[in-house]
Amino acid sequence: MSHHKNRQSSQAAEAVRKRTIWESYAVLPAKTRLNISLAVCAVAIAGIFISDRLEEAIPPPVPKGSPEASTQLPSHPQP
Repeated sequence: MSHHKNRQSSQAAEAVRKRTIWESYAVLPAKTRLNISLAVCAVAIAGIFISDRLEEAIPPPVPKGSPEASTQLPSHPQP
C-alpha cells in the first residue's frame, strides 16, 4: 500500500513541476489571486507617483541640439 501511495505522490509532484507560471497562478484560490493582483497594482501606482516626484526634483537632461534646449530656462541664473 505504501508503494502505491509513494507512486501517486511522485506523480502529483511531477505534475506540479510541469506547470507553467500561469497554470500555477490559475489554481490559486480566488482571494489569493485578487490579493496578488491588488499588490501588483499598488506597486505600479507607487512607482508612477515616485517617478513623477523624482522627475520634478531631478529633471531629465535635455540634449543641447534639441528644440527644447533653447526654450528651457537655465536652472542657475548667470550673474
